[in-house]
Amino acid sequence: MNKLTIAIILTLLFAGCEVEEADGVNREFNGFYKVDSIVSNVAIDVNNDGIASKDFLSEILSEHTLVPTGQKVNMVFNDFGRYAEVRPTYGQINSARTISLNFPVQRFAGIENVIPSGLDYQKGLNFMSYNYINDKDIEVISTENTTAKDGKILNLKLSDQEGFTVQIAIDIYDFKTASFKTTTLSAIYKKIEL
Repeated sequence: MNKLTIAIILTLLFAGCEVEEADGVNREFNGFYKVDSIVSNVAIDVNNDGIASKDFLSEILSEHTLVPTGQKVNMVFNDFGRYAEVRPTYGQINSARTISLNFPVQRFAGIENVIPSGLDYQKGLNFMSYNYINDKDIEVISTENTTAKDGKILNLKLSDQEGFTVQIAIDIYDFKTASFKTTTLSAIYKKIEL
């Protein structure tokens, strides 16, 4: 075999490898992320302490005063997992692109005198598909008909620093005004190793 034939064969082999690796999956996006901050576009009193704040994450992490008992409790958002998972992760056989934000969504056990009682946070915005729009923007495709009550993703953008920012329209109960407010929350997630 001459040198030209060998060069052509090697080029085709490397090109073939490149195609197999370029499966459309941005391996840098896949993995686990911890929420670093959640900021609201309007000040809200989420923990019923009488102080409205735009720092939604601090409101969730701080002590809450329950209605109607006045009992002080911590909602323990750390235990419920401040982690998002973007699949496929390394070692998974299934190559489906899914994202689970495990975003804290308010839930109330009931309504007493127009004031919700039994506040809890549930994991929301999970098991959604995604596609790449470009190297920074991600299209999130929910399998459910999401509304502001459950949280609706407005956009998700990859950052340059191993993370992403997501904007979510969601109804949040504001204890200061005793009403639900539709707000836009901006959450920053940072990549971590588990």
